[in-house]
Amino acid sequence: VGRRLLLIAGLALFSTASLAAALAPSLALLIAARAVQGLGAAVMMALTIAFVGETVPKQRTGSAMGLLGTMSAIGTALGPSLGGVLIVALGWRSIFLV
Repeated sequence: VGRRLLLIAGLALFSTASLAAALAPSLALLIAARAVQGLGAAVMMALTIAFVGETVPKQRTGSAMGLLGTMSAIGTALGPSLGGVLIVALGWRSIFLV
């Protein structure tokens, strides 16, 4: 299929599932949308690392991987706080529309 097309498919899957989660009328559909969202995120995460290995010069691969890890850690640290602000200000559905 190719990495680029697969990355675009993962992004489309994640985005569609995020919209479905935001619009979910029941808990069961919210859980299903989150499962699909996780699949799309897994595709994007794996391919991001593959793209770094493919596009970044060998001597800079460690720095690029470190940067990916740092951004992931920042997202993990800030996610709950920013999610809380969104929920209070705009409601729980807003966290899926970011």
